[in-house]
Amino acid sequence: MKIKNLLVVVYALVLALVTVLYSCSSNDNSTSGGGIDKNTISGTITFTDSVFLTDTAHGYYSVDAFATWPPTGNATASLKIKPTKQSDNTYKASYQFTGMASGSYVITSSYIKLPYVVGTSVYGLGIYGCDTAHNSACIYNSAIQKATITNDAGVANINFLSWGDTTRHIYRF
Repeated sequence: MKIKNLLVVVYALVLALVTVLYSCSSNDNSTSGGGIDKNTISGTITFTDSVFLTDTAHGYYSVDAFATWPPTGNATASLKIKPTKQSDNTYKASYQFTGMASGSYVITSSYIKLPYVVGTSVYGLGIYGCDTAHNSACIYNSAIQKATITNDAGVANINFLSWGDTTRHIYRF
């Protein structure tokens, strides 16, 4: 009986040791400070209205990261998003850019009208730091708030407000 009890105790100690070692292991894909994936920018866009264009043959909503502002070309990164209704009757879309280089980025939301025509197809609906402001001093200010990746550390909670209704756009390209 004593050997059987000793084996149970040894087994329990080994299991506890393995559990502790596994829980202390690191994830090479995240920063050391907050568990945010390296070279990422993430957040949530909250839409201030409930008017959305839903025909994807005619366009789509996107979130974009620009290294230069105002833009002088295509976004550094772009993701299609789909606003979804939440339990509190608001519409939100979460996003995460991956593979972003260290640097500063202006994050915007937009509706891209198809077929794409340069100068008329991008309806800017929100900007991190300016939200839904129709204030050109905010929109085109070189000191606009940016999401900054330093030493490859990811950033999270880049949350902002956006219109869903394209007639309320704050800029157009």
